[in-house]
Amino acid sequence: MSRTQNVPSNDSAPARLLKGVQEQGVRIITARTAAEILRTDVPTARTTLARLVERGWLIRQSRGVFSLPAERSQGVTILVADARLGSRPHYVAFRTALQLQGMTLHSWREIQFAAKQPTRIKMPDLAPQVRVVQLSPNRFFGMTWTDVVGERVSVSDPEKSVIDALSHLDLVGGAEVVLQALWLGKERISQQRLLEYAEGFHSPATARRLGYLLELLGLYPAVSSALNLTVASKEYIPLESHQPGSYRDRRWRIESVSPEELLQGLES
Repeated sequence: MSRTQNVPSNDSAPARLLKGVQEQGVRIITARTAAEILRTDVPTARTTLARLVERGWLIRQSRGVFSLPAERSQGVTILVADARLGSRPHYVAFRTALQLQGMTLHSWREIQFAAKQPTRIKMPDLAPQVRVVQLSPNRFFGMTWTDVVGERVSVSDPEKSVIDALSHLDLVGGAEVVLQALWLGKERISQQRLLEYAEGFHSPATARRLGYLLELLGLYPAVSSALNLTVASKEYIPLESHQPGSYRDRRWRIESVSPEELLQGLES
C-alpha cells in the first residue's frame, strides 16, 4: 500500500498540517485553521492546502473549505495513536491489521491495537475511536512492519492477524471475517508459520477454530491435520460465544451455524 511518491516528508508543512489536523480533531479545514496549526500566515497556509489537494490528501469541499478523505483520516489516526503509545510494546492488531494486510473487504471506523500492558490513550474527540487490547506476554509475537501513509508502523503479520482474530472474534466481526481473511490471504500466509503460531498461542479453543475453518475452506490440509491431533477434549465449544448454533462438528467438537451458512457469508 505504499504511496511514498505522494507522501509529505515528516518535517514538511503538509505533513505537519495533516498531523495537526488529526491531533486537534479538526474535521473541516480552512486557510485560517491551517495557518493556526502551522503558525504561519494565511497565504502560506493556502499554498500548503493546495499542495495537499493536488496530492489527494485533502478534498476541496467548497471555496476555501477542505476535509480529509475517510481512508486518509484512518491512516493519520493510526499514526497519532502509534505515537501516543510511544515506547510501550504495541502493534496494530485485529480487524485493523486485517485491513492493512488486505485480508478483509470490510471496513471499520475503530482502530485496534494490541499491547503488553493495560493501556489507555486519549485521542481527539472527533477522531476515529482507538481501542488498545492487552495480550499476555507469551502471546505477544508475530509482528512485522507496514507502511501507513508513508511511515513504518508495527502490525501483526498475516498469520498472527488470523490467530489474534480467532481469539477475539467479537472484535473483528465474527467467524465469517476470519474465513474471508484466510481466503483472501491464502497466497501470502505461510502454512508453517500459521501452525507454529497456533501451537505457540497455547489456546486449544483457538487451534480448534482455526482447524475447523481451514477444513471448511479446503486450505492447508497438513495444518488442519496437525491441529486435529491436539483435540483432546470431548466437550463441544462454540465457534462464536454469542452464536452457538445447532450444527455440531464431531471432528473438531465445535458448535456453529451450518457450514453452508458460514460459507454463504464468504460468498456474499
